[in-house]
Amino acid sequence: MVVVMTAVVLRVYLLEMSGDFRITWGMFGWMMSPEGLTVPMKNPLHCKTCVLVPPNRLAPPPTTRERPLGCRTIFVGGLPENVTEEIVRDVFERCGEITTIRLSKKNFCHIRYELEEFVDNAIFLSGYRMRINNSTEAANTGRLHVDYAQARDDQYEWECRQRQLQREQRHRERIEAERLRPPSPPPVVHYSEHEATLIAEQLKGDDSFSKAAQILITWLERGDCNKRNSGTFYGMIQSTNSHVRRLMTEKGQYEEELAKFREQTRARMQGVFMQ
Repeated sequence: MVVVMTAVVLRVYLLEMSGDFRITWGMFGWMMSPEGLTVPMKNPLHCKTCVLVPPNRLAPPPTTRERPLGCRTIFVGGLPENVTEEIVRDVFERCGEITTIRLSKKNFCHIRYELEEFVDNAIFLSGYRMRINNSTEAANTGRLHVDYAQARDDQYEWECRQRQLQREQRHRERIEAERLRPPSPPPVVHYSEHEATLIAEQLKGDDSFSKAAQILITWLERGDCNKRNSGTFYGMIQSTNSHVRRLMTEKGQYEEELAKFREQTRARMQGVFMQ
């Protein structure tokens, strides 16, 4: 494990000296602060145009404001007086792809990144002291303060992404609901003399009566009955009435047989108890 850590540190050191390296949160590992917090270790960083000197390890960690939703923009204060946009880009582009840099004359700038995760890498540089060309002159040195920035573009794009995610979620829910929805019944055929003849025959059969009666009801509700075909409808209604009366008669017979069976069963049980 020690050999692996040594190799990693050596590789990072060689990349730093060559000026070709990426800056990521916790790139040097972690340590315990005087307050008992786990904070990232910070070592010197040698960029092409400047040197970044880490803060005292006993110093409290830099503070930041609450991170805005969808934050992709950072505030960088404490820049040296002689800093240029090229120097800022050389340092902070190592944290991730930059969209825009707005450099002020008052030793601060705003940097907007392509992705939100690049912001955390840039926050890692807060507390470092920048030395342009490794010079200690006042105009070439400054202690960096990196913090989250409130940007309307970030908030707008975050809200757009949230609305898109909500639309996608509603689309998935709609597809799932349609998949679970029971199939709708087949549409009822439109009235015609031919269909009426078929339904009249089906009303006389036990197996086809229920479906035929439902079609007849639908035709009546649609207003398909008129003077010209009233005789046909009358015949179908008569067939329906006859079938229902027969069913009611059969129901009464079955209920009577059930009552007799219950009476016989009760009498048999009483006979068993009396023995």
